[in-house]
Amino acid sequence: MDELVRAESISPEIYGILVLRLFRPNPERLYSPSQIRICVEKQLGILNAQDRYPIEFEYIKFGRPRWRDQLTNTFRRLRNSGCLDRESRVYTITTEGLKVLGTLNLGINRDGGDPSICITYKLGQSMALADPWDLPAKLMGPSSYKQVRIKSRFSVPQLISDSGWPYIKRQIGKSLD
Repeated sequence: MDELVRAESISPEIYGILVLRLFRPNPERLYSPSQIRICVEKQLGILNAQDRYPIEFEYIKFGRPRWRDQLTNTFRRLRNSGCLDRESRVYTITTEGLKVLGTLNLGINRDGGDPSICITYKLGQSMALADPWDLPAKLMGPSSYKQVRIKSRFSVPQLISDSGWPYIKRQIGKSLD
């Protein structure tokens, strides 16, 4: 079981949401890359990512944990897709970035074996688990999106219980300040 957990990593789309969510409360706010890194690291801590995805916290080249390289790739992907702008060493979210973010959120999926970080979206008054083919192409990059679309299939949205979400939202909201 431990080997199975160690083999998994956090999907690039989750890093994209972690970054874009920072701008949701105040879209005019400017963030430096280091401020974003600090906020993302706090959010990963709140989501217990180190316990669920230890491979993300292993040190790789240049003595950085893997998640920092993933975050650098996320910056590049979001800039190339028009979701973030970078001017004078700070990032701002674009209108396109706000559209991509939409009602997407993160949470812990406790169904099945080990809990995992999942992407959810608002569906009426409920929350539903997002499958990869439900996500905007700009969030995952064109090559990943193309692979997902090839494998896509129709599925009924999986609604989730709303009971644990207020606490998770409150905790993640605290990390943004």
